[in-house]
Amino acid sequence: MENPAIGVSGLMRVKNEAEFIALSVESCIDALDELIIVFQDCQDNTPQIIDDLVKKYPTKISAYHYIHEIKSHQLNDNEFDIISNLPQNSPELLATYYNFALSKCNYKYALKIDGDQIYNTQKLIKICDAYRSTVKKKISLSEYISGLSLHFLSNINSFINNCLINSWTIPCQGKRIVEKYEQYVIKMINNKKNPTNLNGFNLCFINGQPSLCNGEYGNYGFPPFNGVYDHLIFPVSTDTYFIPNPIKSKHTKYGNCVIERFNYDSKLKLRFGFGWKWKLLQGGFMWFHVAPLKRCNKIEFQSIPFNENISIIKSGTDFKSSLFNSSRFWMLLFYKNYKFCESENINLTKICKIVLKSDNK
Repeated sequence: MENPAIGVSGLMRVKNEAEFIALSVESCIDALDELIIVFQDCQDNTPQIIDDLVKKYPTKISAYHYIHEIKSHQLNDNEFDIISNLPQNSPELLATYYNFALSKCNYKYALKIDGDQIYNTQKLIKICDAYRSTVKKKISLSEYISGLSLHFLSNINSFINNCLINSWTIPCQGKRIVEKYEQYVIKMINNKKNPTNLNGFNLCFINGQPSLCNGEYGNYGFPPFNGVYDHLIFPVSTDTYFIPNPIKSKHTKYGNCVIERFNYDSKLKLRFGFGWKWKLLQGGFMWFHVAPLKRCNKIEFQSIPFNENISIIKSGTDFKSSLFNSSRFWMLLFYKNYKFCESENINLTKICKIVLKSDNK
């Protein structure tokens, strides 16, 4: 795409997301310049809901039916061998499906959005506005020092995890330094248009109360946080595309799988030791991930109340294994200093109503 317009495109790939997709779209649409929805064949009324959303936002939402069947998760050995050896651009690969959505972008920056993520609209607007801004902002000394120190500590933490003590995290607290870092992030986006990593909370309800999951993907559960370098706001360029990623495992969520890997990861060196991460900013928690609440996932989850003592999360069975070493530092830091705002509490109420309605069917 030559000379794309300045703005942010949302990329949403969906299948059987009827319960929450409307709320997901409503939570992010005001922040985006466009939303590209690509959907596969569904067994629920997701296509009809998408059609209604396109009619409601005709200048912002474009929808496409991806007609090819994709086999990506829980493959038997024969399926795994066949799919692993497909041509890299085969329409049956998950990576090609992702690239199809990416090819529809009309703007310079893009963000992968899932149909089961309910966004903090105002926070997303603030970040997307910074990508649209042409006004440079002065970074104060205290803001610069917060950025320098936190990224340095993150790199030290990754090095220790990878080379010495796995699952250890440098203690780092302080609401003030987090506030300064958040200001630093917005100004760096304004000035440099750095890619930004976003994360969310894996949400469940225990006795009617919203809670943070504290289980593990590998045991039919969910860890506390969602994202883990999977959702970046990134520049659309020849360096940003998805490639097939075959993985053999006994993982209860994935099993033998041929999923996608973002080629841009290697450029940012996200996950390895002292990889130079200055280009990648950390935007903090941006959404509630409601995958644990889907009707097909009605199981008992390990959980803890929101804003519970952080030591409980540290001892969670999956917190040590489900998050990349380089992300653990940031998630603990942001969570320690997080306070839910009014709009997030409103979203929790809306989510709860959907869950109760589903339970009563």
